[in-house]
Amino acid sequence: MRFNFFKDIDWYQGDMEVLPLHEYGHFIQAANLIRGIKSGKINPFVGVTTVQDPHTFGGEGTANAILDLPEVEEALSPHGLLNRDRSIVGYYLRNNAHIRINEGGNKDELLKYILDNNPFYPKDYIVKSLDRWKDNPSRRAYEYIYGISHFKHRQLLGRLPLEKQKEYLRCAMSTYMTPNRLMEFANQLFS
Repeated sequence: MRFNFFKDIDWYQGDMEVLPLHEYGHFIQAANLIRGIKSGKINPFVGVTTVQDPHTFGGEGTANAILDLPEVEEALSPHGLLNRDRSIVGYYLRNNAHIRINEGGNKDELLKYILDNNPFYPKDYIVKSLDRWKDNPSRRAYEYIYGISHFKHRQLLGRLPLEKQKEYLRCAMSTYMTPNRLMEFANQLFS
């Protein structure tokens, strides 16, 4: 794994703990999807792309949910925990801003909204993002899904005992499901 140290990205203490765990979650998902495709349990088309479809809800949500498991929380430093929570706030703000910008919201008001609620974002990055959210279909789909998927996964995992959380994550990282089917599976674990 390599980190892109681009000039327009600010890195914080704790990033090197949190981001690799999230990306490791994607590695597990990819390996499990490949295994499912090879065994014939998953349609090979799934291997073409998972960015612009409903699976992204499960992919991003479960990759983030790893960071909420008790043993992972215990292993994170105070900087790692702060970074995780800073990212969560950022996901929620971007989710809200994404919806508002695509409904004709005022860019200056949205910039102020994000910076007032999460001052750790570089202003230039947010300005560029607000432009991309409106005109770039890939960024629109991607930015929208982070906040809502993390919120839903965090909400449901918080209601499950640890063993059921792991059962849910194993399923979510090994299959290809729409958000509705994934939530139906989670609801079955409650009974």
